[in-house]
Amino acid sequence: MTERRNRAVEEALAERLQLQGGRMTFADYMELCLYLPEAGYYQRNEPKLGKNGDFYTSAHIGSFMGGCIAASLDAAARRLAPDGGDVAIVEWGGGDGRLAEAVLSELRDVYPDTYARIRFLGAEGSPYHRALQRERLRGHEDKIEGIVEPGDDLVERALRDSATLIFANELLDAFPVRRLVRARGEWMELYVEGDPEEGALRETPGPILDERLAAWLAAHPVRGKEGQIIEVGLAGLEWLSALGRKLRRGFVLLADYGDVSAELYAPHRMAGTLLAYRKHAVDEAWFRAPGEQDLTAHVNFEWCAAVASEAGFGEVGVTTQKSFLVERGILRKLRDHDGTDPFSSEARANRAIRQLLLSDGMSELFKVMTMWKGVEAESSEEAD
Repeated sequence: MTERRNRAVEEALAERLQLQGGRMTFADYMELCLYLPEAGYYQRNEPKLGKNGDFYTSAHIGSFMGGCIAASLDAAARRLAPDGGDVAIVEWGGGDGRLAEAVLSELRDVYPDTYARIRFLGAEGSPYHRALQRERLRGHEDKIEGIVEPGDDLVERALRDSATLIFANELLDAFPVRRLVRARGEWMELYVEGDPEEGALRETPGPILDERLAAWLAAHPVRGKEGQIIEVGLAGLEWLSALGRKLRRGFVLLADYGDVSAELYAPHRMAGTLLAYRKHAVDEAWFRAPGEQDLTAHVNFEWCAAVASEAGFGEVGVTTQKSFLVERGILRKLRDHDGTDPFSSEARANRAIRQLLLSDGMSELFKVMTMWKGVEAESSEEAD
């Protein structure tokens, strides 16, 4: 079977390579593959999530993750606006809108006082996904202020002028990463070279030329073994820093795959954490089909917490998805049933909960990071 090719992405890569003297950083390569307008993986008008896509997220395993996020947002709303004033909720990078639907439905059904005073914004870069979100969230139409691009003025005003609650699922791992290799006792950057239209791309080490990357490594040194490859999610860290500067008063919840430096850069991770996802299969051949597969690397939550604190966030916390879900009462969602019908709604709900808590190590690999801005230091109830 002939593998489908993304000619627009291949041509854009070839043009960029020619302009940059025959090589580009891996971050530039990843940016074009994922975000080239109309043609990049996240920009194409095709399903990426769920059965007909390339991967599942926790939002596709029932509505329970959304329900637990809603519990955190309710507690945050009561803390940030105890007088019952309006609050804005922003989902960043919401994809097909499934998670937002679960969150808003839980707020409506379980936390009606909070639901009554919210307005919702979807900050989504893909026109295709914005259209999906508008369709999926029709049941909450009176609460939707806009489904817009992340830089839209509606989002900027919410960050600046409102008590704002922000949540995102698998956002940080979608930012382009820099790839480095340890060679002769120092870190070198891996650059992409070759001919994308001939399927002949490769990585070649070279000196670190970006002052921002060099400064980050100087301030956050990483020890590594000879030949070890690591990723540095500089773009995601810069987004988090910018969010801290813009947000005046609010609460942020970010869920993603990741860990601390000691685990991410341990000797057993000689090849790093970068993976490609396509048709629910995991592959390390990230040059095989530019623009036709998802590219993702684990998030360094230790670095994210440091950046968040520097950006003015307080009460920064990181926990596992399992702990987050259990602390927000997911076990109370388990339902009694007679066990005779494995396809009953009760049996399906229980399987979904078990999958979120136990399967494939997701509950431990997946982390939930929370942080506050513009509030007095105090107990944050359920939300942190």
